[in-house]
Amino acid sequence: MGRYKKCGETRGRDTGWVDLHTHTTASDGDLAPSALVEKAVHIGLRAVAITDHDTVDGIPEALARGKEAGLEVIPGVEVSVEAGGQRTFHLLGYFVDHESQELRSTLRDLQLARSRRNDMMLRRLADLGRPLDLAILAECQGGGLLGRPHMAQAMVRHGYVASVEEAFAKFLGKGRPAYVEKFRLGPVQAVSAVKRAGGVPVLAHPCTLNFETSSELETFVRWLAQEAGVVGIEVLYPDHTPADEALCRSLARRYDLVMTGGTDFHGVAKPRVALGWGRGTLRVPYDWARALRQRALSVSRQGVCS
Repeated sequence: MGRYKKCGETRGRDTGWVDLHTHTTASDGDLAPSALVEKAVHIGLRAVAITDHDTVDGIPEALARGKEAGLEVIPGVEVSVEAGGQRTFHLLGYFVDHESQELRSTLRDLQLARSRRNDMMLRRLADLGRPLDLAILAECQGGGLLGRPHMAQAMVRHGYVASVEEAFAKFLGKGRPAYVEKFRLGPVQAVSAVKRAGGVPVLAHPCTLNFETSSELETFVRWLAQEAGVVGIEVLYPDHTPADEALCRSLARRYDLVMTGGTDFHGVAKPRVALGWGRGTLRVPYDWARALRQRALSVSRQGVCS
């Protein structure tokens, strides 16, 4: 971690780096919103986006701390989307109005579905001989929305597995014995929810969606842009290769999509991913945050309310 600290303190302030994909204890990260902001300031970031899963509850705290510390905090959210044919993806929403009652109502529906899914997964773990003590699970949860990373941490503490990664590989990952599919919004519904809250809808980490060819991914991105209304694409991401980044840049140019990037920082759940720097090479320029803000203003001027 010392290496990341040095990079952030010496280079971040000079050239203006940002992290546009982070999670706090409001969902499944291990840093409170204010603590994440403080860490971003410490490593020299100019801006950070809070994009918790299915909730905007951490944004007020992050905005308040960011104002005190002189850091730009971008209010965001991340939701899971059902694309048909067993295809799912994540949608990031930036510059959303976190006080929008319509958005909060949609997120409450997702949270209720998440709670039901959690109950089913916990029962499956118990049936597999890996029951989780609720007190330990609550400690791992830390007050946010319960999710699979918390279950994985609890499994480590119980001694069922040696690491969070092993918990996902053997029990909690898709297709594993304790996994349960969750309710997701449809693409148009998800994009509309973000836009109606004044936000910019962005396709998250597209090259992790397991399309067999780049042309298949392009067909999907074209449909999202032209039919569903997505207006951005996450280009820089820890799991994207240089070839992936080049492909995403070309898609952004071809379909007039604003480019974003971020680490998907969680903390313990992704111990090898550092805030602001990913696995040590991720660098998202501040200009991208500025362009994202301009696109948000454009969305707002269009008065989208479909």
